[in-house]
Amino acid sequence: MHVVLRQAWFAKAETFRHKSYDEKKAMIEELRKPFTMEMVLQETNRYADSEFRYADKSDDAAVDKMVRDARLRERAVREVEALKAKGQWDV
Repeated sequence: MHVVLRQAWFAKAETFRHKSYDEKKAMIEELRKPFTMEMVLQETNRYADSEFRYADKSDDAAVDKMVRDARLRERAVREVEALKAKGQWDV
């Protein structure tokens, strides 16, 4: 079964949250209805969209890290070369 809670229930605490367990259960039971294939597809698409957005952000973060690491390596090479030129690099 599929249940969509009414947003109005949460506007004021006494509308839903402060009711007894049995009252809440009865309110929810009134809303129960079988789910349809359209509902399943809608939720599947919503989940897929979320995954794609997450993957894009994850890829962007990985690229940013790689660029940062490359810049740090280049900086380190420059600093080592400068130390060698001054005769301060002993390995």
